Parts: sequence; structure tokens; C-alpha cells
Amino acid sequence: MASSGLLLIVLFGISGLLGGWSQATPDGIREVAAGETVEADPFRIRLDEARVERRFGDSRAEKGTAFLVLAGRLELTGDEPVGVGAMGDLWSVELPGARDVYGGDASKVPPPFLVAGDGSTLVGMGPGLEYDVQLVHVLDLADLPSELTVTIHEHGWRRSSLDRAWGWHDPVPAARVRLDVTPLPEPGADEAEGATG
Repeated sequence: MASSGLLLIVLFGISGLLGGWSQATPDGIREVAAGETVEADPFRIRLDEARVERRFGDSRAEKGTAFLVLAGRLELTGDEPVGVGAMGDLWSVELPGARDVYGGDASKVPPPFLVAGDGSTLVGMGPGLEYDVQLVHVLDLADLPSELTVTIHEHGWRRSSLDRAWGWHDPVPAARVRLDVTPLPEPGADEAEGATG
């Protein structure tokens, strides 16, 4: 009996060190909620919402399609500027049939970050800069999901094996963000305008 009690104490002690029985996912990747900030070297990112839109900026979705917009905030916490490579490797989501706003395949390769204020493509960031950002997919209405799981990746700082330049490489999953997708509103004046114009 004493040995059984000792075994239970050891097991509970290990569980406490690991954060409890239910904290870790099977693959060890942290799961976070919408609006929660994730530290993923060299970035700090927060995804607030995912919503379906008929219009994005000056563009209107073609018949039978819609824009799936992810909105959040992105900050560069590292000491060196980064380009589209590290930014593109920061996140991933699987959306069969998805295109970017230019018509390119975005089912597995994510579209670029867009600055929320003016819709411009974010092609690089300097240390300490932060932006409200949007990530935009174009999907057929039949392929629109009701929820999304976005994987956030962190990078390691090392020399490139090609040119020996230092940079952020080797993205690995650090967290998963689960987002409910806000669907299209009921058809209204906006829809009627499209039907007559």
C-alpha cells in the first residue's frame, strides 16, 4: 500500500510539472483562443476574428464566392528587419479550394499580410513596428468553413547554409488559434444592388 501511495504522489507531481493532465495537446502544441497574443520569435501575433464578406476594399466577390477575412495584429519583436519569407512562414491554415485576392492558389500557401487601414501588402517589417493586419482568402460559398484552426510558427536565428547570412529560419509550430467564422449577413440592400448593377 505504501508503494502504491508513493507511485500516486510521483504521478501527480509529474502531472503538476507538466501543467496538469489536460493542458498538453497530443503533439505538444499550445492551443489559444481568439484575441489571445502569441509570442512566436521574432513576432508577436494576435488573431481576433474570422469573418465572411461580400466586399473587400474596392473589390466585390464574384457570384458564388466570398472573401474570408482573418483580422488581428502583428508586431516584430526581434532586433533585425524581416521580409516576406519569415512573415509568410509565420502562419498556416488548410483551406481546400482557397485563392488569394490575385487568384493564386492559397489552399496551403498562405496569402500575404495586408495592412488593415489601406489594404496594402506588408512586404517587410522593422524592429518594434506593429500593424493591424488582415489575411484574405477567396472561397466558393460551398467551401466556406464555420470554424478555422490557424497554426502559428516560430523561427530560429541562425546562419543560412547557402550564403552564411544570419536570419530567421526553420519555422516550427508554436501554437494553434481556433476561430469561429462569422458567416455572411442575410441578403439585403447590398445584395439587391449587385443584382441590379
